[in-house]
Amino acid sequence: MELQLIAVVVTIFAMLAHRAAKTVITRGKTTILSEHLMKIMIIIVSVAVLTASLYVILSGRYDEGTQKWAFGTVGAIVGFWLKPSS
Repeated sequence: MELQLIAVVVTIFAMLAHRAAKTVITRGKTTILSEHLMKIMIIIVSVAVLTASLYVILSGRYDEGTQKWAFGTVGAIVGFWLKPSS
């Protein structure tokens, strides 16, 4: 139940940030604000998902399948942040 709530909150926040970025671009203002908003959004989503995953791993209250999902998510986030920049 807690994970579903976290997922819903993160999804709503991502949708609002995406809409705000679109508004900035559509109104013809500088794209610098949009780029900063995108970077901030990536950090916030990464922290939120990483927090939920670590909670699942460290609490020990979830089954093996859910913990596999959590470990996979942590690996994906670490891989995202450690990838070479292009």
